[in-house]
Amino acid sequence: MNDILESMFYARELYSRLLAPIAEKYALSPAELAILMFLHDTSPGSPARDTAADIVRERHMTKSAVSMAVRSLSLRGLLSGSFTDGNRRSVHLCISPEAAAIAEDGLSAQREFVAEVTRGFSDEERLRLRDLHRRMIENMRSQSQREV
Repeated sequence: MNDILESMFYARELYSRLLAPIAEKYALSPAELAILMFLHDTSPGSPARDTAADIVRERHMTKSAVSMAVRSLSLRGLLSGSFTDGNRRSVHLCISPEAAAIAEDGLSAQREFVAEVTRGFSDEERLRLRDLHRRMIENMRSQSQREV
């Protein structure tokens, strides 16, 4: 049990350490960088995940943190929004080409994080770990969604 808790601590620490120089380089908060990376990392052909509500839900950020970061990014010209589906309550966010380059730097750091934590693992072990990790996440997600 302590191993799982300790791994969570070290993972958060390493991830933050790898992303901090990128956030500093572009004068972004960690939340702003996370939002740019999220919006840039949408898989082609997958459903759009480009609203503040999507970010709150999928990145587990508070509404106020997302709102402040979106406002700041918009003022810097890194982010714009539009009503594309007729729903005037749902603003679809779009990153600028400059922001896409920033997000790529962040995603590169994410890949470095994965490479570091799986260093010395075979491809088979990486796949097995990914599957086990997904199951752990599902178990935790189902428990957090249960009514108390």
